[in-house]
Amino acid sequence: MFGLKAPTLSILVCSLAALWYPESASLAQTEAPPAAQSQPADQPKAAVERNETLRNESVAALLASTDSATESQWLGSGKDRFLALYRADHSGETFANALILHDNLQNPDWPGVVRTLRQQLAAKGWNTLSIAVPDYRPIQKIPPRTATTDADAEGKAMGNDAAELDTEATEPPDMMPSYEPPGDSKAGSDAEIKAEDVPQKLDSRVRSATQYLAGKSPLPLVIIALGSSATLVTKQAQTLFLQDISGLVIIDPAPLPELKGFDESKDMTDLRIPVLDIAPEFYARSNPATRKQNATRLQHQGYQQRVIPGSSQDFTGYERVLLKAIRGWGETLFKP
Repeated sequence: MFGLKAPTLSILVCSLAALWYPESASLAQTEAPPAAQSQPADQPKAAVERNETLRNESVAALLASTDSATESQWLGSGKDRFLALYRADHSGETFANALILHDNLQNPDWPGVVRTLRQQLAAKGWNTLSIAVPDYRPIQKIPPRTATTDADAEGKAMGNDAAELDTEATEPPDMMPSYEPPGDSKAGSDAEIKAEDVPQKLDSRVRSATQYLAGKSPLPLVIIALGSSATLVTKQAQTLFLQDISGLVIIDPAPLPELKGFDESKDMTDLRIPVLDIAPEFYARSNPATRKQNATRLQHQGYQQRVIPGSSQDFTGYERVLLKAIRGWGETLFKP
């Protein structure tokens, strides 16, 4: 064909193909956009709220629609903001401010003692401010693995049921389930306050709250603290903000063995301000008799103790008896 022999034609076709395909491949590589350019840019991650903050947002929203006498405020800033519930006295004879610190893993409007105090004291001469306390979640230490004895091994070989049950308790620590506190999801676990940082965070919140109350009304300030908060604030009151408070009420302080330097049985004896120690008659979390003995031995003139007859932990059904004890103590000391 065209005067060319078949072998010559084949060589010509192959030569043309060799010239064309590299250019085509190069063109394809040039025109194809880089894979990386087709991917969307990374979006910034949204800030993760603490479980405590999420819980208290719900509390504030509920009170906004059900309790017009309460002012919900967020003190602090950023991830360290915390809820504060202010209720002004409406008796016409205001003589004191009360800062209320709830027990661990509760909230500033917790049913029972906290709600009773923040609402009812405001009808009897007190401005009340109930603030959120940081969640205290110590990680429980896993017991060390126990050594397996020859008797245990023999029991397993014989099908001993008790020996078989022990296998769950003697797994290596990395196979044991870790302790998870009840109640909240782990959605904000990365943002949660570490257990060892809770005392410092609580101190910071108390300082902010006292400044807020002083700005509202410069009256004698009494801190009323429950459970673990009572243990923490009693120690901190020795040096951190003693000049700002006129009296302290501790309600069934709870032992905190994971935190060094906190002793609920002795710390209040170093205070030189009036202290009212309220304890239940049954199932107290710490020994009220020991606290009273220590206060007597060290001649703490401002220390008083009230054991509420018939009550147990949380004072369920005895909230008004507890309220009356605080009112009487406060009026004697601070009411003109």
